[in-house]
Amino acid sequence: MPDDCRIFLTRVNGSAHDDILCKEVLFPFLRYRTYKTLAEAVDAACSNLNMEGAGHNSAIWTHDEEKVEYAAEKLPVCRFHVNQTTLGNNNGIPQTISLGCGFWSGNSISENIEWYHFYQTTRVSSVIPNRRTYQEGDFDRYDVCPIQTEEV
Repeated sequence: MPDDCRIFLTRVNGSAHDDILCKEVLFPFLRYRTYKTLAEAVDAACSNLNMEGAGHNSAIWTHDEEKVEYAAEKLPVCRFHVNQTTLGNNNGIPQTISLGCGFWSGNSISENIEWYHFYQTTRVSSVIPNRRTYQEGDFDRYDVCPIQTEEV
């Protein structure tokens, strides 16, 4: 690689199952692959993620909400970025150097790891008066408020 090169870009055709260039890398090496259909691209991404990165990140570059919804429902990732890199700047997700990858990867959390994840806490609870408990069918009723309060 030339001394003034900062990123190396190459086209790949395989998957993490048969091409080492398609596996997870932790250096400035970008790969891309072209697809004929979104379904083909999502299937390939699912295959790679399930082999070595389920729960991590994925990104899509589109303004078509149907494509966003399709990919987000299929991909086993905890963070799905739209029209941004998987680094995810200015999107409300805290930046981190470590990722929680959810149950897909055997983690207990599925968010970017923050300082408070390393801080042991004790939560104290007590009964909330007049709290309406969930009843059969509530999961289908979005008009029900779980807490009933009286006006003062």
